[in-house]
Amino acid sequence: YHRGEVLLLPTDGGRYQDHVAQQKRWLKSAEAEVAWKYWQQQLDGAPCVTELPTDFSRPLFMRFEPHKLACVMTAAESDGVRSFCRLHGITPFVFFQSVLQLFVHAHTGKCDFLLGTPTVGRNAPGTESVVGDFANPVVLRARIELNTSIADWLFQVRESVLEALSHDAMPFPELVQRFNPPRDASRAPLFQIMFLWHQAQIDVGDSADWQAIMLPESGPRGTPYDLMLSVSDLKTNFEIHWMVPQSLYRAERLEEFSKVFQSLIYELQVEDSRLLAKVIEKVRINNLISGVTLEGGEDMP
Repeated sequence: YHRGEVLLLPTDGGRYQDHVAQQKRWLKSAEAEVAWKYWQQQLDGAPCVTELPTDFSRPLFMRFEPHKLACVMTAAESDGVRSFCRLHGITPFVFFQSVLQLFVHAHTGKCDFLLGTPTVGRNAPGTESVVGDFANPVVLRARIELNTSIADWLFQVRESVLEALSHDAMPFPELVQRFNPPRDASRAPLFQIMFLWHQAQIDVGDSADWQAIMLPESGPRGTPYDLMLSVSDLKTNFEIHWMVPQSLYRAERLEEFSKVFQSLIYELQVEDSRLLAKVIEKVRINNLISGVTLEGGEDMP
């Protein structure tokens, strides 16, 4: 379509209704029970609410109008991240997921909390050609061990992420229904912070500008979460997009969040033998993050 060619949809693929029916059959299978036992163990004792500091008091009901901010890393900065990832045997997805976990800890002081990330949900053969919404959020449990070195902790994050993603067949609505966390109309269930990863594909289009414009805009236009962080790998560099609800934050808050995030990206690469506690301490001091604030005390005008 971008090249002006006629877009032809496959005619020999399955139907989305077939996927829905197959998913219902899977939920009654022994495999689904094994997956449910995994998630029971994974979420046992996990806090279902993560409170980032906010500028305004939380409204009674979620409001989706967002503030947005885009930050483009330079090619040199992006190459540095890629080299660091190769050195530690992790992907950029795991690296930025790790940075987000430290970002949350730096602002909340919490060492145990939940994040979310969507998967494509097209593992079954034939689903790649079916039109429909297959995306399925997966819950990631963050456990920050401050007396662990950066190198050892990155390995732990990689293993925990891979384990969670290997159990992504459990539909998120089913997981919420079975786990049955306390419901609150002012926030999303289980996790309130979403991490999205966009991987540019070589065959998407000939124009790099087209990729840069289109990739970060995929996904929801509003935000049903307290924070949505989207990282796009545009081959030559990384682009970081922030989205927060206007009902909770002033627009200027995103600049502060982005500064802290960039500081963590840098500090993780300085010396991988340092303890996480030292990294957090330095980032907090440099960015004037003091104490732990659960909720903003000011009402939004």
